[in-house]
Amino acid sequence: TPRRRLRTSKPRPTAPAAAKPPLVTVTPGSSAATKTAPEIGAFAAPPNAPPPPPVGVGPIVNRAKGLIAQGNLAGAARALVEGIKDNPKNSELIGTTQQLYSAAEAEASNARNAADAAGAKDQPDYADANVRLQTARNSTRTAGPQNAEAIVIEFGAAANLYRTAAERVRTATG
Repeated sequence: TPRRRLRTSKPRPTAPAAAKPPLVTVTPGSSAATKTAPEIGAFAAPPNAPPPPPVGVGPIVNRAKGLIAQGNLAGAARALVEGIKDNPKNSELIGTTQQLYSAAEAEASNARNAADAAGAKDQPDYADANVRLQTARNSTRTAGPQNAEAIVIEFGAAANLYRTAAERVRTATG
């Protein structure tokens, strides 16, 4: 009678399994977040699913307030403008933009007071600073919050011109 061969625990060699393609292919310069539903495959939301809820503006407002506290008014303006692009009527963003304008105007006013104390009213830079300060003040009322960065830059330019005027008086008399 023929003998039957017993199976051993040793597996038989098999052909290598074909590598499965990844569910999402990310090419350099792109990200999976930019893929459309058909590209993402099984993880995509159904076509009739509602859009995801908007991200709150709290982190933007907190970041802007922190930058204002640090004196980085231009950085705060950039953060707020980015938030305003997506949420143009958000009261938190608008209110924080008003706080930003107040801080920028206070900086320019403090520089003006220092220039006044130095006796710089007759300096050409002082007159230029007055024009820029008035332009910035008017812009806070007439330009939309999406222009916050330009307005803050204008307040900053006024402050720098007041400082320059004061410094010229000090060096001329010193």
